[in-house]
Formats: sequence, C-alpha cells, structure tokens
Amino acid sequence: MKNFIIVVFILYSISIVFSARGDLIWRYKTGDSVKSSPYVNSTTVFVGSNDTYIYALKRTNGDLIWRYKTGGEVISSPYLYGNMIFAGSRDGVMYAIQADNGSILWTFNAGQPIISSPNIHGYWSSGRLVLGSDNSKIYEIDYYSGEIYYTTNTNAAVVTKADGFTNGCPWYSMGDISGTLWTIIPGQGIADRINMQSPIYSSVAVHGSAGYRYFGTIDGKMHCLNTAQHSPLVLWEYQTEGAIYSSPKLVVSKGKLYFGSRDGYLYSLYSGDGSLEWRFKTNGSIDSSPFYYYNYIFFGSNDSYVYCIKATDGSLYWKYQTGGEVNSSPSVSLGTVIVGSNDGYIYAIETSEETDFDKQENYSIIPAKSFSASPNPFSSRLSISLPSSGAVYSLTGQLVMNLTKGKHSLDTSKWKEGVYVVKAGKECKRVVKVN
Repeated sequence: MKNFIIVVFILYSISIVFSARGDLIWRYKTGDSVKSSPYVNSTTVFVGSNDTYIYALKRTNGDLIWRYKTGGEVISSPYLYGNMIFAGSRDGVMYAIQADNGSILWTFNAGQPIISSPNIHGYWSSGRLVLGSDNSKIYEIDYYSGEIYYTTNTNAAVVTKADGFTNGCPWYSMGDISGTLWTIIPGQGIADRINMQSPIYSSVAVHGSAGYRYFGTIDGKMHCLNTAQHSPLVLWEYQTEGAIYSSPKLVVSKGKLYFGSRDGYLYSLYSGDGSLEWRFKTNGSIDSSPFYYYNYIFFGSNDSYVYCIKATDGSLYWKYQTGGEVNSSPSVSLGTVIVGSNDGYIYAIETSEETDFDKQENYSIIPAKSFSASPNPFSSRLSISLPSSGAVYSLTGQLVMNLTKGKHSLDTSKWKEGVYVVKAGKECKRVVKVN
C-alpha cells in the first residue's frame, strides 16, 4: 500500500508540473497556414486550415479524430451547436458536419467565398444559423436542414460574424466591407444601417442591456454606437494608428473593451466612455481577436508570438513563439489555449490561471528558473544545462534517463513523440518531442 501511495503521488506531482505557464502541450501540423480561429469544448478542437480541410482534434493531446475536405481555404471559424459543426469555405459553401464522426449532414452554396464565421441566433427555439458571404448577402438558415429562412442584401462582401441581443425584440449586427453596419430583425429585415465611411472587417461586440455596439474599422477607429432606440447614435470613437481587423472583446463585468490594431498594440479601453486604460506593444500588427480568461488576455501577433497579458495592468505574463504570423484568434478551454499559426500548426499551450499555478507551489514543485532545456519543441537533439543532478521523465512518470550536473546534448532521434519532463531538485520543465 505504501508503494502504491508513493507511485500515485509521483504521477500526480508530474501531472501538476505540466500546468506550467506558457508551455507547449502539443501541436498538430496541417497542410497550410491556419487563420481560422478554433472552436474548443471539453473534448475536441474544431478548426479550419488553408489546406481546405476542417479538422477535429482531441483537446488533450492533439490526435486527429477526423478531417473533412472542402473545395477551398477554410478561414471561417467553426461553430458547434449540439452535435453539429458548421464552417464556411472559400469555395462558397457552408458545411454542416456531424461533430463526433465527421460525416456531412448538409451543405449550403452561396456561390461566392464564405469568410464570415457562422453563429446561431438564440432567439428562435429551433435556432437559425446566421452568416455572411462575399456575394453581399446575409443569410438566416435553418441549422438542421440548411433551408434558407431569410436573406438580407447588403452593399458589399460580409466577412464578419453576427452578434445580437434580446431587448424587447431580437436583433443582430454585422458590418460589410463598404463600411455599412447593418442591424437586422431576424426574419423581417433591416432595422437600421449606418455608413461608417470605412470598411468593417471587425465583428461586433454587443452589450445587450445597454444596446451598445462595439466594432473597429480600417481607418483605425474603434466605435461605440447606441442602437437600442432603432436610431444609431455614435457615443464615442477611439483612434489608433493602424487598421483594425481584430474583433473587440467586451467584458461587461469589468467595464472594459479589449482589441488589437495593425499599429502593433493591444488596447484596453473603458467601455463606457472609450478612454484608454492601457496598451501593450508587440513587434507586429495584430489581426487576432483577444480572448479574456480569468483576468488574463490571450491573443496572437504577426510577430509570430502568442501572448498572455494581465488584464489588470497590461503587463506581459508570458509569450510563446510559433513559426509564423498568428492571425488566428485563441480559444481557451479547461486551462488550455488553442490557436493556429501561419506556419501550418495548431498549438495547445498552458494558460496562466493563478489557481492552478498556486497548486504547483503548494506541492513545492515549481517551473524551472535555474536551468534550461532547448529547443522546445525538439526533434533529434535536446540541450540541457543543469545546476545539479536531475532526470528526464515520460508523460506517465517513467524514468527516461538520469542526468549529472552540467551541460548535456542528448540524441533524441529515437525518442517517441510526446511530452517529457526535465527535473532538477524541485524545479521542472516540460519539453515536447516532435517528429
């Protein structure tokens, strides 16, 4: 019994080590750049790639569950509803796929590319799928059959995602690249429209109870409109120094609005009056839309990094470098950040949730600060420099090799692909072997 308890403790301790901040858990290689933003639930990652496939991967280890080939690049971000996954393609088709096995349920052909990410408007008990197309139309489609309920003609291509609220009657808003913001009553048509004089690639964030709409435009402005009374009123505008493709994240409980700009900054504004709280500088333009999680903000930049920023003061918590520009917007589920990169990989990275990290410290197991292990991920060789003797363990806690104090250059060409832990004293570092 004593030995059993020791083994259980060792395995549990190793699993806790894996919660180190900003470490790579796994990555999956697709055939082209990944600009699509993943949809993640507790078990599965759904994401598109410019290699024309829609992918379903295991959230825990990145193993392929299924993939479905479309006729064009998949930049549209998938949307899960029940056991159905929806995603558009540059071939002009919206695909409805069974989420658990990848079989096709129905398709809808708009005739021109679908960059817009689909969304289910929840006002209907049956649910209607709302999406835009490059053919200057907004569609309301029955999610179960693909039948068209209603079509709204716009002035230009619609590449944004619908968002809406219920305030006496249901609404949703979408912008087009002519610069027109459309507010639509489902099944009835246009409630109002306003010309912003600049193309809209940013999706709209909605504060339903207040009737506020937040979105960016290519002239570098972030806008706040009040549309609650059916007559749009510009409440405030904030000018950045670059075009805004990033969709804003509104955190109503904090009264904050987060978004990126092609000037390389991530911004935090007070949502009430548009005044600046802070801004964080990267070394590339930011098209990625931020994800807010437990007082941290996750986003990508065209400098190839995925960033984790403290929402309280805008300071850097960690960053992870990929092999390409990061246009994809991160999703976070159960402590894991999932994001795509233009290097063709989908990455799973540990988050920064302090409650998880506190557990590591309570068990006196802390991330390595006094030694290094690189590159990470590694392939045929791994360089380790230790201040004292240590060891390398597999994911299951099995000893791979003991190491003495000093520098080591390990031949890892025959190691299996997966996660390993380098341990010296109470410090640990997770490294990932890739083929």
